[in-house]
Amino acid sequence: MAFGNAIKKSNITENWLFDFYNQDSYLSFDGSNDYIDCGKTTDASPVSVAVSGTFAFWINFPTLVDGQIEEIWFNNNYNDNYSGVWIYKSGDHKIICSTMDNTGTGVGNRESFTSGTVLEANTWYFIVIGTNFNHATATVNDNWHIYINNDKSGNVTNDGSGNHNAPTYDPNSGKCYFGREITGTDAYGKFKMKNFAVWKTFLSPTNITAAYNSGKYTNIADIDSDELVAYWQ
Repeated sequence: MAFGNAIKKSNITENWLFDFYNQDSYLSFDGSNDYIDCGKTTDASPVSVAVSGTFAFWINFPTLVDGQIEEIWFNNNYNDNYSGVWIYKSGDHKIICSTMDNTGTGVGNRESFTSGTVLEANTWYFIVIGTNFNHATATVNDNWHIYINNDKSGNVTNDGSGNHNAPTYDPNSGKCYFGREITGTDAYGKFKMKNFAVWKTFLSPTNITAAYNSGKYTNIADIDSDELVAYWQ
């Protein structure tokens, strides 16, 4: 599924009646060939956050296979190098956010930050990843917050060695994908998703709590809307 270059702030205005009657709807990705192509991104695109940013979404993994990665979202993915920001579920069922330097495809070309929470199958989770992108080991839990259902249970760990404090974006070929990663061999994710938002700021704990809303439906585009740069219902 392709949406062209549709990542524009004007798209975040939502109809409240639509929101109310579609709060239980979601997209389902089969892990085989389902994905959404949101079009080309560059370092000037709204989703290409660099100084700080927050990513929030609801997700459910119907099944969990040990050792299997599930691709969730990439904001600047292309064939040659790791570029931009990459969010996925690890083989041991934790949420990971990686930032890449656009110079290669090895562990030295990324910083990968992992939540301490192990996910369970067929369970809805509200994920919030907030960061100022600083990778310093001594302060990683000050600079990276990964909330699972409004809980930071378990420390965030960094297993990359890229030694960079911000993602680098490919200006020519990178695309924003849901459910797909194309660097090297194409890979996909099997999950259900709804309400994905990107802010250009490190969202405060108060706003994160408001977005989670005790697990009840809310339009997360209403949270710190002045800093919101992209939102998919």
